[in-house]
Formats: sequence, C-alpha cells, structure tokens
Amino acid sequence: MHMNFIKNDREREETFYSLWKKEVEIKVNPNHYKLCHGNDVVVFPEITYDELKEIFSFCERYNSLFKYYWTSNYNLEKDIERCYKIVREKNSEGLLLKHLFDF
Repeated sequence: MHMNFIKNDREREETFYSLWKKEVEIKVNPNHYKLCHGNDVVVFPEITYDELKEIFSFCERYNSLFKYYWTSNYNLEKDIERCYKIVREKNSEGLLLKHLFDF
C-alpha cells in the first residue's frame, strides 16, 4: 500500500503521534529513548537492538507520510547495527538521531 505525504502540518503531527503511540511506545521502553526538538530521537545506551529496530522499522514503514530521509540504497540492518554499536560504546550518554521525521 502506497501512502502519500500528509500535507496538512497539524494532521501530519497528530498522525505521527497516534502511530508512534500504537506501534513504538508499546514495544520500546520509554526510558530508553526520548523524542525531542520536534523531529529528533535520542536513544540511550540501555536501548536493546530490538527496540532500536522498532524505531527504524517505524520510520521505514511511514517514510512517505512524514518525509523521512530515504534513498534507494538504504540498508536498514546496517544502519541499525551501526547506531546500536555507537550508542553502546563506553561512556556514551546516548545518540541523537536527527530529522527522523518531519511534521
């Protein structure tokens, strides 16, 4: 099913939070990430690989609704592995994932 970008800012924001609540909040411990600055996510070292995968999978499913960064050469597993490795490094306070979505 192809989904088109939601042009109305308010509707886009409401749809984002509704989908996030239904699909991410129930699977990812809220102490392991923080939504911030309107379109960024900070993930903390406590996040599990599966939780990080849920966040990225959400972005993959809904990229056309919210204008996520997306290319035809995108490698989801490789990006998840790279981010997971970085956030789990010693002395990490977290990893800021910028502009995952746009509303």
